[in-house]
Amino acid sequence: MKKLMVLLIGGILATNAFGNDSLNIKSVGHWHDNHVWNVIVKDTIAYVGAYNNLCCVDVSNPASPQLLGELSNPDRISDMELKDTIVYIGDCFGGLQIVNVASPTTPQLICEYNVLATPNFSTAAYGVAVVGSYAYVAWNDSGLCILDISVPQTPVREGLWDLAPIASQVHYVKVKDKYAYVTERFSGLNVVDISDPNQPVYVTHIGTPGEPLALNISKSYCYVENDSGVSIFNIATPSSPTLISTYKVRYPSIYIVDTLGYICHNNTIQVVNFAKPSAPTILAYYTQDSISIEGIFALGNYIYVAADDSGLIIFELCKPAIEENADCGKLNMELKIGKNPITNLANISYTIPFQSNVELNIYDITGKLVDKIVNKFQSAGSYSLNWSASDKVKKISAGIYFIKLSAGGYKETRKFVVMK
Repeated sequence: MKKLMVLLIGGILATNAFGNDSLNIKSVGHWHDNHVWNVIVKDTIAYVGAYNNLCCVDVSNPASPQLLGELSNPDRISDMELKDTIVYIGDCFGGLQIVNVASPTTPQLICEYNVLATPNFSTAAYGVAVVGSYAYVAWNDSGLCILDISVPQTPVREGLWDLAPIASQVHYVKVKDKYAYVTERFSGLNVVDISDPNQPVYVTHIGTPGEPLALNISKSYCYVENDSGVSIFNIATPSSPTLISTYKVRYPSIYIVDTLGYICHNNTIQVVNFAKPSAPTILAYYTQDSISIEGIFALGNYIYVAADDSGLIIFELCKPAIEENADCGKLNMELKIGKNPITNLANISYTIPFQSNVELNIYDITGKLVDKIVNKFQSAGSYSLNWSASDKVKKISAGIYFIKLSAGGYKETRKFVVMK
């Protein structure tokens, strides 16, 4: 890790990390285009949303991706879903675009669901999910629209969940069994019964800690992106979803495979084990300055990242990283105490290798929490601070204590002695 700048702010010494830092992930390939915000991959073809262009990119050789063909859309691609040889595109101002990619060199628009001709419909189709012969489209302030796509060239509107007065703007949707899970821009997650596509029925709503964005579903859990992290809901009982925890990262995008979460936020990629949703653990990460990551997809050992103006970047995940205790790199997380034993001030320094919510606590020998020193989101880097053992309010007595650092599911503990 390169450390180029040292700042002293509010008594805490912060060493910012610049350049690249990684564990179990390496960069292997790059395809450049502007405003790359979406990517899905099937076999050896990546379908890339580069602003308003759908690009078909050959990734059979990850080290040298090649553009095969592209198709321009009316406006920015918000979401994409691939079924067989058809890509269904949620276009921010052009409605639902349906594209045949059977020939990746010449993708063809086969239908544009003309919402402008549909009374009371918004033109913004943000999110789309395809299950069986139905497409479920989150149509901004118009609600959730269900289309029969048995014949993709001529979709037929089956039902509409009119979100008023429950919600104002729906953005993204995923489907599991007979229920659609829909994020509403300002309030949270809505559950809609779609067992009868002609008559979708609102079931319930649950708030999210931050403004909800996209979502993923795996097994009995729904992972909702929001501006404060990834909120994990247990949806085993759809009528009463419960919030399990929030994995704290800023403005994330997430792709879930079984219990593995592939998360990108700002300039960082993380692979997180959500086998225990209340206690996720980071298995791999990659941080690179000067890139802005917008979307992520994983297939096999490869991670495909939509990195805005940096284009499509392909990473390889070190295979043992998916195993609980495997490590093909060194996790650079450290916790140190200066002079020990201490009589007055303890100098505490620590290093975290990835952006994470950080907790630094002190416990006495019985395990009782004595002091909360740090509890906030911090960037990768090295930090130091002074802790007073003579604080009259906390009434620290002589004895044995433990300081515990927690970040991204990893923990470090050190013992120290206070002498009076």
